[in-house]
Amino acid sequence: MSRISFKKSFDELELPVSIEVWFESAFPLAYSEEGLLTATLVPAMKSKHAFVYPSLSVDSVFKDNVTQAQKLLMGWNESYDKVDFSRVSIKPDCLERPSFVGCFFTGGVDSFYTFLQNRSDITHLIYIHGFDIPLGNEELMDLVGARLIEIAEEFDVELVIIKTNLRRYFELNDMEWGRDAHGIALASAGHLLSQYFKKIYIPATFDESNLMPWGSHPLLDPLWSSSTLEFVHHGRALRTEKIKVIAKSDVALKYLRVCYLNPKNSYNCGHCEKCVRTMISLEALGALGKSSFPVKRITKRHIRKLWVTSEASKHFVVENIRLLEQSTTNGWLSEELQSLLNRPAWITDLYVFVKKKRKRLVSVCQYLVGKIKKRVNSTA
Repeated sequence: MSRISFKKSFDELELPVSIEVWFESAFPLAYSEEGLLTATLVPAMKSKHAFVYPSLSVDSVFKDNVTQAQKLLMGWNESYDKVDFSRVSIKPDCLERPSFVGCFFTGGVDSFYTFLQNRSDITHLIYIHGFDIPLGNEELMDLVGARLIEIAEEFDVELVIIKTNLRRYFELNDMEWGRDAHGIALASAGHLLSQYFKKIYIPATFDESNLMPWGSHPLLDPLWSSSTLEFVHHGRALRTEKIKVIAKSDVALKYLRVCYLNPKNSYNCGHCEKCVRTMISLEALGALGKSSFPVKRITKRHIRKLWVTSEASKHFVVENIRLLEQSTTNGWLSEELQSLLNRPAWITDLYVFVKKKRKRLVSVCQYLVGKIKKRVNSTA
């Protein structure tokens, strides 16, 4: 088992928040100051003082790129401060050239699409435990890990699993996972593989028409590259277009995993928003029955549980309506989705309010019930 720790380097950086960030893998990892700088750049920019990086030694291409990454991030977020790279030196060029090509892979729509579209190029799937599955949930990780092994065997590629607490470090630095950290975290872990990998694909989150400042972005992801390791942001297609590709692969359908609620550590629950919107697309394509979802038929009850609470969720609903318009057997589904878009705004606002205040409302109700019980008992 290979283990890399950033603790000593983090202590030397003297950032406001410092914990031991570690990475473990059965695949040989190598300490990387490019990985260290990638992981700490945003926390340094958020530190609110003129931060100067100490005497790190990094690849020349990486140093140029990370300077551009800083400019891009400052353009997206005016609260970020510029950090000083003047003490960061350039290390000698690496004479050995790695040969492996990886793809960060969770088994979701984005990663399956990127893998299937670049299957002839990719030699390894790379899964990071601690990003989407919490480190403490070993039961779910055992289930997902077993499926990942089967996927790699089905497609005759190698599997790399890296376990890390890097996400916890970002949380302690008030970095929102999707908006601030997603692609940065992947690239930081990827640099620990740079002795063996010449290219790693980062599956895109959003399509071309729905781009926004985000932790993984087509302008940002390539800027974590070095002269020996290229990060490729791939897959800026509509989600329904990605699912069309997945629907043509029996293996991808069998192992597709999109659920983020995972009640009772289920692979896909079949009821959460991500499950239902994916199931709708598969139903429109006639592929739901062959998929990994426990529900093999969409009902009106599934649709009416959905809520359009953001531009992103609206975008996914509109995508599915357009896909369903190409089907001759699912007209009712399109009508149900259209009714979601027509739902009065005040009802949606009330739902969002109740959802946000749910714990508080439950506590208030429990308090009032307790008071009523005491009053009843005292008068009995």
